Amino acid sequence: MAEMVSTIEKISAQSGLQLISATIAGKPSDNQGATYNLLPIQIAMGGSYPGLVSFLKSAEKNLRIIDITSI
Repeated sequence: MAEMVSTIEKISAQSGLQLISATIAGKPSDNQGATYNLLPIQIAMGGSYPGLVSFLKSAEKNLRIIDITSI
């Protein structure tokens, strides 16, 4: 979790947003045979709309798959 939060914090800072909080929003998946695991995280950020757009574009290009389900 710490690595993922660090990634989100870096992306948000580069976008001009302030990461207010990041919490685990559910049970992490433990799929032994899967090629990836799920880690649901709920985050709160503060900033401008252009900053949010920049964050979403950066998250889309990140090496880790980030699935944003609601804003």
